Amino acid sequence: MSIRLARGHYITNANLDDRRAPRHIEEHMRALDEHPDVDVVCAPLKVTMQPNETWDNNTAHAVWYVGFPEYFGTEDFFQEKWWAEGEEKGKIGSQNLPHCMPVWRKSVHEKNGYFDEIEYGASADWEFWLRCSTNDSKFMLLREPLGIYLEDPQSYNRRFESTVDFEKKILQEYYVPLTEESNGNGILDVSQTQEQDSGFEDSGDYPKKLDLASALQYHYGEHRSGWSYAMNSLKALHNDAGILVDGFIEKKFAWGSDPGDCNNTPTAYTEPWIGFIHCPPYAPKWFQEHLSPQRIFASQLWQESIKYCQGLFCLSEDSRRWLQKQLDVPIVSIIHPTETPDVIFSMDKFLANPEPTIIQIGIWLRKMHSIYYLPVKNYKKMVLRKPYSGEMLHSEKQVFKLQPNYSYVQIVDYLPNDQYDEMLSKNIAYLELYDTSANNAIIECIVRNTPVLVNPLPAVKEYLGEDYPLYFQSRQEAAAKAEDFALIEETHHYLQQHPIKEKLSNDYFLKSIVKSEIYQQLS
Repeated sequence: MSIRLARGHYITNANLDDRRAPRHIEEHMRALDEHPDVDVVCAPLKVTMQPNETWDNNTAHAVWYVGFPEYFGTEDFFQEKWWAEGEEKGKIGSQNLPHCMPVWRKSVHEKNGYFDEIEYGASADWEFWLRCSTNDSKFMLLREPLGIYLEDPQSYNRRFESTVDFEKKILQEYYVPLTEESNGNGILDVSQTQEQDSGFEDSGDYPKKLDLASALQYHYGEHRSGWSYAMNSLKALHNDAGILVDGFIEKKFAWGSDPGDCNNTPTAYTEPWIGFIHCPPYAPKWFQEHLSPQRIFASQLWQESIKYCQGLFCLSEDSRRWLQKQLDVPIVSIIHPTETPDVIFSMDKFLANPEPTIIQIGIWLRKMHSIYYLPVKNYKKMVLRKPYSGEMLHSEKQVFKLQPNYSYVQIVDYLPNDQYDEMLSKNIAYLELYDTSANNAIIECIVRNTPVLVNPLPAVKEYLGEDYPLYFQSRQEAAAKAEDFALIEETHHYLQQHPIKEKLSNDYFLKSIVKSEIYQQLS
């Protein structure tokens, strides 16, 4: 009734047990004003279990919906129940992204009707947004948390068993039509379709628009679930007659030596192509500046090739925002996939570890000297050495006039996968970064629930969330947090519940490409 009587152009709801950030309404209305094609705007939410808290004083233990796509549709309203137990684990359930405090245009109701609580009970909002999404309404998710949701076991939607029936009804009406296979309850059992979904060579589910021949031939380094893993996820989209794909533009335009690359008879692209850009824009000038996008975009080889570019994929919203200001081609950010090993972090193993270790992982855009100056007392310190680790540290010593003490840091060479997994199951990780977009060490720690100390760069926060407990602004703060074992346990639990995990699979990476503006516009 209140929606029908409302005179304004925008609508929102007010739940008594939830809290908005002071800028909540302002930011949501600004998004609607600036994006007239968007119908519904929402934002990530901090989650607390304590009632009557405020935005400035709360005990939020998690942040929901960080790292989800900026624009989302019908398929994004469903999620696999990875947290469930028993028979429910792996089944599909609700993912109501607008959740408890979206802002939307009143005109949405003229096209889609109103919330139907008689028919759908406590799930009426989820059903209404699904109704809108299937009727071409456009949804937008802001990047920062702007509300606090009270997770109350006695809330309306948790007290009544009939809620399960409502959800099953909604799944039957909206999810089953999206799929070819569901179980007897109308709920897709992911475990039954997982093998089919991962069989890229035989999959015929998606239009095949990409010529991946050269992208799949190139070796992208020794990362276990690195860029080769990501590129192989796209095999189902290969078509010899498709658009040319450059899987790593920095190779062609900055350091490659294959025929046609910048260092071997440079040859510009003269046919339609799309590419993936990896390097972020804010690395120090002394740090291999030739790899920077600024240098690449200034090159003649790029200037000749960009005329035929149909779009670029990057690996963070932070990079996308910068790239959109530099280039007049579609830019889409996607999430870097990885795999989840069988052996993951255990708080019991960490506490029982007679030599807890803080481990600096990787070299690219790391402050290699940082761990030598980290003032921890109750940890061993370790660096996992990779090719060029020494050269990187030597460059920093020259630039910053450093004389690190090598006595207290163990250097470890390449580890087999099983040893690497075991190491991250009972120790914590450490990174201090100059800049980043996607970071393999970060996503590897996320899927393993391994606490990692890291400085809160914008792209890091996209993957770890705004309220991740182990961000640090100084090495003194990092050391203090490392010594706080209660905080380590809190971080471990934070990562266990982190919603971005659902977005780190190779299947989600594939679907993100297919659903992207770039792919949709390809013929």
